[in-house]
Amino acid sequence: MGINHQPSPPLPPWLHWLPDCESTNTWAIANATTLQPGDWVWTDCQTAGRGQQGRHWYAPPGVLTASLVLADLPLAGGSVAFGQVVLGVLRQHMPNLAVKLKWPNDLVVGQRKLAGILCERRGRYTIAGLGLNYQADFRAYSRAQIGQPISLHECVSHVIAPLDLLTLIRAQALQGLVCAVTPDSDALWGQALTVQIATEAGAAVIGGVGQALMPKVG
Repeated sequence: MGINHQPSPPLPPWLHWLPDCESTNTWAIANATTLQPGDWVWTDCQTAGRGQQGRHWYAPPGVLTASLVLADLPLAGGSVAFGQVVLGVLRQHMPNLAVKLKWPNDLVVGQRKLAGILCERRGRYTIAGLGLNYQADFRAYSRAQIGQPISLHECVSHVIAPLDLLTLIRAQALQGLVCAVTPDSDALWGQALTVQIATEAGAAVIGGVGQALMPKVG
């Protein structure tokens, strides 16, 4: 049984629990007309999760997979803004967790990935998908598939219960998605970077130094 198994009733009215689904983002987009800002979609078993640029998101048992419905969040920069909220909650309630935000959509501990974020637009809503390695076993996957993941339980001795974590993230996200970016929260701050961007003439590569979650050119 995964760590996401159905929490004990009564469930909060903003929580939509699914025993399994292809993707919480996909489900939220398909059911957006029945959802409200602040609603979480949470599943115990995600079978076809999606990452950035259509990549497959691997979610074995022990990965917390959920999507939060938000209003008035621009899609551009949405993953960074939501990532800052998740980062702030994790740091506040697990102060020994040395987690940082890695542009554009990852939370990392050192060089290892703790969580990924995928924001997608549906009408006036943005669906912020979160895949957090809570207490996962990745031994069945190759490094080529999943890189170097790490779970919360590998990092700290006291871990917040999954539903409590979603509750805290929801409360902070509804208060506002803007928080300060500092060198100690940006995994790429001060590092030499190259980024490929789309232009009218085609793809272009720019170089710079990481600062405030983006490369600073010049």
